Amino acid sequence: MTAMTDIQELLLSRIRDVEDYPEQGVMFKDITPLLADPAAFTALTDAFAEIAERTGATKIVGLEARGFILGAPVAVRAGLGFIPVRKAGKLPGATLRQAYDLEYGSAEIEVHAEDLTAGRPRPGRGRRPRHRRHRRGLPAADPPGGRRDRRRRRPDGTRLPRRPRPAGAGPGRSAPGGAAPGL
Repeated sequence: MTAMTDIQELLLSRIRDVEDYPEQGVMFKDITPLLADPAAFTALTDAFAEIAERTGATKIVGLEARGFILGAPVAVRAGLGFIPVRKAGKLPGATLRQAYDLEYGSAEIEVHAEDLTAGRPRPGRGRRPRHRRHRRGLPAADPPGGRRDRRRRRPDGTRLPRRPRPAGAGPGRSAPGGAAPGL
């Protein structure tokens, strides 16, 4: 048996299934027994930190509330910053918001806009595909002010209209009348 298999068995043995919670037909995964077991909690934290280091993560993002419990110790163990993602209306200041659906309803989450900085991959690592972000997490796009988003924005995050270009200006265009500018 490999070490990873032993860790998987340990972790899975500490996650309790609760049928029909919080609603009929939902299978709730209760991680409180895992959190109460120091060996299992340490094994999980170490495994996640190793994945973060191996993939070149620059921050750990944790979705409320389990993500806070698990994400913060992983960030500390990996030596990375932690970004909390909260339920809508719980964060002050400028935020980015995303709606998502659950088996038993829908909700919205937010993150501080300034916590998401456009980062570059660590040396020797390619840029990871954006579609790998958590399906209920942040939208698959760079944050405002990120590398691909150079347009000006209002404080609420919406884009300002583009500035009009002067007639004849722009790449590959000549000035009115066909003459090159300055001639």
